[in-house]
Amino acid sequence: MYNFITSMNEDGLKLYGMKMLETAARYWKEPLKLTVYYHDFDLDKHDVPHPPHIEYRNLNLLTEMTAFRETFKEHDGTEDGKIDYNFRLDAIKFCHKVFALTEFAFELAEDSRDPGWCIWLDADTFTKKEFNATDLDKFLNPKAELAFLGRKHFDYSETSFMGFNLKYRGALDLLGDLRGAYNSGEVLNYREWHDGFIFERLLTIYRAHGMRVQDFTGHLDIKDLVKGKQAFESFPLSDFMEHLKGDRKSKVKGKPIPPAQRYKQLADIIRQYQPARVVETGTWIGQRAIEMALASFENRDDFHYMGHDLFEEGNEELSIKELNAKRIVSVEDITKHLNEFKDKMKEKDKIFTFELIKGDTNQTLQENIDADLAYIDGGHSTITVQNDYNKLKHIPVVVFDDFFTADKDGNCVEPEFQEVNRIMEKTTHRKYVLPSSDGVREGGFTHLAVMLTDPDIPDLTNKVMQVPIHVTPKDCVPDQNLVSNIKKNIKLIDNWLEKGRAHSDRVIVVSGGSSTDWEHVKELSRQDNTRVVCVKHSYPHLLKHGIQPWGCVILDPRPLSGKSTHGVIRKTLFNKVDKNTIFFLASMTNPSVTRLLKKQGANLWGWHAFSDTLRSEGDRNKPVLDNTINVSNEFDIPSDTTFITGGTCAAMRAIGMMHVLGFRTFDLFGYDCIVPEPSAKDKTKKEKDGRPKWMNVTVDDHKFWTTGELLAMAQDCEKLFERDDVDMDITVHGENTLVSTLWEKSRMSKVRSYKEFLPC
Repeated sequence: MYNFITSMNEDGLKLYGMKMLETAARYWKEPLKLTVYYHDFDLDKHDVPHPPHIEYRNLNLLTEMTAFRETFKEHDGTEDGKIDYNFRLDAIKFCHKVFALTEFAFELAEDSRDPGWCIWLDADTFTKKEFNATDLDKFLNPKAELAFLGRKHFDYSETSFMGFNLKYRGALDLLGDLRGAYNSGEVLNYREWHDGFIFERLLTIYRAHGMRVQDFTGHLDIKDLVKGKQAFESFPLSDFMEHLKGDRKSKVKGKPIPPAQRYKQLADIIRQYQPARVVETGTWIGQRAIEMALASFENRDDFHYMGHDLFEEGNEELSIKELNAKRIVSVEDITKHLNEFKDKMKEKDKIFTFELIKGDTNQTLQENIDADLAYIDGGHSTITVQNDYNKLKHIPVVVFDDFFTADKDGNCVEPEFQEVNRIMEKTTHRKYVLPSSDGVREGGFTHLAVMLTDPDIPDLTNKVMQVPIHVTPKDCVPDQNLVSNIKKNIKLIDNWLEKGRAHSDRVIVVSGGSSTDWEHVKELSRQDNTRVVCVKHSYPHLLKHGIQPWGCVILDPRPLSGKSTHGVIRKTLFNKVDKNTIFFLASMTNPSVTRLLKKQGANLWGWHAFSDTLRSEGDRNKPVLDNTINVSNEFDIPSDTTFITGGTCAAMRAIGMMHVLGFRTFDLFGYDCIVPEPSAKDKTKKEKDGRPKWMNVTVDDHKFWTTGELLAMAQDCEKLFERDDVDMDITVHGENTLVSTLWEKSRMSKVRSYKEFLPC
């Protein structure tokens, strides 16, 4: 049995809900059921469909929900008007979803011996073709307690779809904890107060206690997002339905793209030049106006905005002509929105004033406008871009949106919409095209372009021009070599790692960077219940400084005879082996290492690094479902084996491994990820795949030389430091390194330990 549930208010019904209801009425076949909870409006005033499989319920009749809203009414994303609206702190908006979902699920479980699946579906989802229960049978695992859409690059999963298998107690318990978090007000103790954030925290706990889950989209990588993939579009239900996420609620046509990142650069431009008066073509919903004002207010107390847009005079024909993909809004709505912002700024002793001019800028935009900065982001046709530029080119700083470049496949928007490119090519003024990976539905990328028309205006700073570097590490040996290594090591190694319980012991993990303070390591290692774990490069250094390594983690499929990343012959790293050290060898380690250590009488324990190489051929590159993998039959590996994740190298897997063994307190040494500045000749060297051998990267104003391999490790560290769903107490040691700089900027480094200010 499949019971779907959703909720909506009157605005939601008008904007997208009616389409959901009409398409569900048309395409859904019994025994599928849809229960719709509505709130704060009279449903009878709307002509909604009433087929037998759709039921409507008034959420306002649920006293627990109305009591919650009254008790916590100030927590509506503005803290009773004390802050600008922040959806992450809007407990009121998202409580409707929580109360509707949990109330319905509890009723199903109470009234039926076989309640089946209770499936939440956001109301901004519509059905595209005939849909029935057998379609769900094909991909929903009946043994799963929970089905969801994971997102490993976000703080929480995509909750537009959540399936709870109510025949299992675990699903009901999780829903009970979710409801309890809101009923008790516990939700306000979290960093964010919306259902997605709380759901993710509970999900982490329940998975740790063995909940069987089916994660359809947790495998999506950042490159998938750049290509426009969203979680909902990447699982089987998308064959039948479409989720109108974000701005797509009002524009179904076109390929989805991830949120734009280039507007952060616009704010940086505002911070540098500190304009008092800004003119923009293409106001739309006023979001950019507010962002520019806030950036300007960091350095001044007054800001005047002049916004030009078609507003409600726009139509689909003009949108096609000007390559606009945004919904039409009214000048009245934006005026109200900006006035609210103006009032809030006044409370902070900031003066925000604005003018909104409705109409086609080819007729309404005046010449000689008095402004310090112009932001051109209106129509994209040649005529409109030329008109806007010609009338605003006297302004000292001119910023264009939508300078287009092609993607790796050569895709780009049509030349007729590339007038910004042509203007920038012809100008003799100082000009900059800012780096960007913001995709375009038509293909290619879009950038901000800056033109400085006043010779006295200072150059754009390097900080604005910085762009994140992402590397995708590749296995350093072919798959067939890894397969061979794993098979041989399974026979060579007698003891294999198993999951342990959490405990209070401390672990010091020493990587291969040169920043390690050996005396500090020695001092910490003498404390009670403290273990020292290292990678192979730091192992001989620990022994040299009289420090006993409890464990050494090895993850290197290359033979002993070659040189390591640090230019050392690998075999020499094991010239001296302490019999008290446990060598944790990954099964993909080259067997020559295993044989050498066995010959020296070392204490060996094997472990399996999570890798697609271990999976059955049909499952490789597919999402991991139920938190397990199907191991290829060519490997003699038990199905309940614990696989170690954590990153691209031994130092990162060591953290994951120690967590699996129960450690929760970590001191990290030697996590540098930098190299000395190469010579001028070496700076030109390339890897075999054409990438630079040495890279110069910047974090804020700190510059570092590194390699692709070390940069991948630094990125793994950065991701770890930003997580708040991992129960780890981490301290990063070392100064003026890439990783220590990332640590100082991270969320995790700023989380205080209670023992700092509470008596033990």
